[in-house]
Amino acid sequence: MTLGITLALTTYALTTKTDFTTMGGALFVVGMGMMLFAFCAAMFGGMTPIINIIYCTCGVILYGFYLIYDIQLLVGGHSNEYGMDEYVIASLQIYLDVIMMFLYILELLNALSGKE
Repeated sequence: MTLGITLALTTYALTTKTDFTTMGGALFVVGMGMMLFAFCAAMFGGMTPIINIIYCTCGVILYGFYLIYDIQLLVGGHSNEYGMDEYVIASLQIYLDVIMMFLYILELLNALSGKE
C-alpha cells in the first residue's frame, strides 16, 4: 500500500502544475493540530477505535501532502526549492515522509482489523 501511494503521489507531484511548495505553513498547522488532538484524546479518555481510525487516516493524508511538498521542493521549478547543498536534507525528509506514512497505514490496518 505504501509503495502504491508513494508512486502515485510522486507521479502527481512531478506532473502537476499546482505549486505545493507554498503550503509548508499549512502543513505545519495541520500537524500541530493532530498533535494536540492526540494529546487531548490521551488526556480525556484515550483513543477509542473510531478516533484511532480517524487519526490514522488523517496522518496518512497529511504525510501524503508532505510527500508531494518535499518532492516538489527537491525537483525545483516552483516558487520555493532546495539549494545545491540541501539535497541530503531533502532525501531525509522524503524518507521520513514515506516511513511515517507506512507507520500510519500499519496502525490503520491494525485498528480496522479490531485486534488491538
